[in-house]
Amino acid sequence: MGIFINIISGMKIAIAFFGIPRCSKKSYPSIKEQIIEHLPPGAKTKCFYHFYEQKEVVNARSGEEGELDQTNYVYFEKFAGILEKPDDAFKKTPFEKAKKFGNAWSRDIEDFSTLRNLLLQLRSLKKVTKLVESFEPDCVFFVRPDLLYHEPIPDYYYNLSKNSINSIFVPGWQWGAGINDRFAIANKDSYQVYGYRIDEAMNYCKTSNHSLHSERLLKWVLLKKKVKIFILQATASRVRINGEIIKENFGTRTSFLSALTNRRKRFLYHAQWKTRLKIFFS
Repeated sequence: MGIFINIISGMKIAIAFFGIPRCSKKSYPSIKEQIIEHLPPGAKTKCFYHFYEQKEVVNARSGEEGELDQTNYVYFEKFAGILEKPDDAFKKTPFEKAKKFGNAWSRDIEDFSTLRNLLLQLRSLKKVTKLVESFEPDCVFFVRPDLLYHEPIPDYYYNLSKNSINSIFVPGWQWGAGINDRFAIANKDSYQVYGYRIDEAMNYCKTSNHSLHSERLLKWVLLKKKVKIFILQATASRVRINGEIIKENFGTRTSFLSALTNRRKRFLYHAQWKTRLKIFFS
């Protein structure tokens, strides 16, 4: 990791947590070990959060129904952030407008509960992105607090993010006919595109004439804004409120992802070694 210190020194990296911390005693140690402790030592870093303050989680799609342990929030109290009541936040989302385009999730075709949860997540992203702006970061790592992260994030991703104009690194699995939206590393040109995409939600529905869908919305927004998409070689598993760790399929690919991977993987390989050689011969 140390060979990148010179080029990353002074770089400003923001970690942006959003959503709901479901089982922090399971997920936070991996966040600390795989993300926070692997941030480049020469960089200036700051963590932000926007979470929903709630007593329970009821989610038919994930099979969750129960009390949300309030100690989940304690792990993040040392960071700069905001807690918001979900019912108050929901009133500020375009839920009624989005309903008119139908429901992308057949399991809850009647109550639109997954659509509600998606809009709340997108609002949380927007709120934490607004907090991050005051830091004027070179790149932002958007991190869900309810994921168990399996690998450390190499610091060359931050360097590549900083030095590649209008780019983003996203997971290379479970794209769901779009792009995996669970975490990402975005640079100063693209982090607002990623974080403010709720503002494009209705444009997506009107243009595509499709119901709102999380992965498809992300793909549509990134392509619309001409963001260069790269694969982040990292995996993470969802953690439920009872501590259950979901067995994910990390091999899922789409034709779009396969084409993207083939086009970008050579760039990522050569960019890593170009950076190494630049430092070695400087």
